Amino acid sequence: MSKRIEYLDSMRGLTSLTVVSFHALVSFEIFYEANYNQNYTNLFMRFITESPLKLTWGGVAVCLFFVLSGYVLTNMFSKPDRRSYSDFIGRRFIRIYVPYIIIMAISVVLVSIFHQYKNAEGMSLLFERRWDHMPSLKAIIAYILMVHIDTTNVNGVVWTLYHEMRISIMF
Repeated sequence: MSKRIEYLDSMRGLTSLTVVSFHALVSFEIFYEANYNQNYTNLFMRFITESPLKLTWGGVAVCLFFVLSGYVLTNMFSKPDRRSYSDFIGRRFIRIYVPYIIIMAISVVLVSIFHQYKNAEGMSLLFERRWDHMPSLKAIIAYILMVHIDTTNVNGVVWTLYHEMRISIMF
């Protein structure tokens, strides 16, 4: 019998989809301006930004995801038959670091291909600040070590994985 709380996994999945949609939407100037500057180009943008619908695309889901993840981790360690620390760290490494390093490698390749294509019409400052130069060797070593050096240029959202990995080690 699984000890997982399936509805919490579902909620974490929904919050992660919300976070992905938020990051995709704020790449567009209209959503970026509405979210960060309360500059609304039309009534619809004002409505979805100032109403409870903001929860469906705003950054609030990041907080909820972290709270749910913290609860799941805490719940796992409160069980009398819990795993050893080394087993836990090994599993967290595979679950967090391996996908992280794959995504960062893909991102570095994509930066090297597309960094010269900028100034797309309708894209936000957030979008324009990404992939604007080739990562240095120092930055690539920092990516491997999960140190925040020039990460925003390549993949601005991996900061959460840095924190999750460090918190897991301290857990």
